[in-house]
Amino acid sequence: MERREFALQLIVGVKDLFSQKVNRIEALSEKLQKRLQTLDGRLKNVEAFGKLSKEISELSQAEQKLIEKIKALWRKHSLDKGRRIVS
Repeated sequence: MERREFALQLIVGVKDLFSQKVNRIEALSEKLQKRLQTLDGRLKNVEAFGKLSKEISELSQAEQKLIEKIKALWRKHSLDKGRRIVS
């Protein structure tokens, strides 16, 4: 009878030990999952920022090209106007 009780206590003890380990692993897994979600959200923000920065750069380049075209048209208009006055 004593062996059965010892074996039963041993089984219960081992089960408790594994249960504690499983609970710790589950808690850590949950914590890591939340951290992963946070990092994933931040990564999406960084990617969006990079995309916006590229688009802003492209808009700035387009703006500079338009400014140069306007200046060229203005110079041409000024020259044409000056020729008419002189002519």
